[in-house]
Amino acid sequence: MSLYEQQVEKRQEIARIKTNFNKDSASRKTVDYYKTRLGNLDSLWEEFKHNHDRMCTEESRTHQYFTEKWFESTEQCYREVRALLWQSYQQMVAPLVAAYEEKSKLSSSSEQDAVKQQELDSKISSAPMFIPKIDNINHIIRIPVPEEEINETDSGELSSTIDQLKQQIKDLKASSSYLDYDLSPHDIQQYAGISILFVVFLLVGGAFLWKKQQCTRRGRRVITPDIELQSTRSSGRRNTNTRTNRACSPINFKRSDCPI
Repeated sequence: MSLYEQQVEKRQEIARIKTNFNKDSASRKTVDYYKTRLGNLDSLWEEFKHNHDRMCTEESRTHQYFTEKWFESTEQCYREVRALLWQSYQQMVAPLVAAYEEKSKLSSSSEQDAVKQQELDSKISSAPMFIPKIDNINHIIRIPVPEEEINETDSGELSSTIDQLKQQIKDLKASSSYLDYDLSPHDIQQYAGISILFVVFLLVGGAFLWKKQQCTRRGRRVITPDIELQSTRSSGRRNTNTRTNRACSPINFKRSDCPI
């Protein structure tokens, strides 16, 4: 078979792809269908160009192939068939591409939601950093008020309140092992508020007791000098009476020394 006959055959095969495409039903036109047809079309065109280069070197320019412009007409046919196949392929895959993009958006949105959820979980898990921890509470409640001074106070009502606060602090310590799990933001706020109130009440009560104790000590210091002064005066009177009695005794009697 001559080169010219091969070119005629390939031109017919290219045109046949278009004819068969128009005859095929839509149910046959799958993704693989388009890939196969486009692949065959490109292969035929590459072979046609290769034979065209040989025709240019082996045949005269007066040959029918050149005078009838087979290369130009075949190239135009190839481009038309390829455009037809590609356009139809794009129309078929457009809904699939849209669905894929929508799925990608949903997946991306889900990933973003997952990241946000992880950040929220991380914040919740690290929530004790934003509220007073048990160890910090233990450090704060060590105010400079001795236990014995609190127990010796005369204010029964305040002592009862302090005892209740102590018991609540102990309960809070006992439940510390459960505070790091299953905490919602609402629970965290409640826990923080209660803890702060405990500390404030304990500090205020302790400061009140300490101030009262200081006032009591100052009162004792004021009373003690008065007692000592009275004792000194009484001792002075006793010494004066003793000297007077001695002077008036028969042994040391002098009229001038005795009071009339």
